[in-house]
Amino acid sequence: MKALLVFVAASFFALATVGVMRAMCWLSGLPPHPEVLVSVAVGAGFVSLIPLCVYFEGRS
Repeated sequence: MKALLVFVAASFFALATVGVMRAMCWLSGLPPHPEVLVSVAVGAGFVSLIPLCVYFEGRS
């Protein structure tokens, strides 16, 4: 169950990061490049896993 919660939280963080990147592209008038958005999402997902794993390990 913990693993599922960590996965869902990391996925949400990655999607939120992509949303922010798309908004920044839209506000600046530049077209969003899909490869940049995908790499940002993957990086954000992996980075968010570290504090989430530490948080859930501390709670158990």
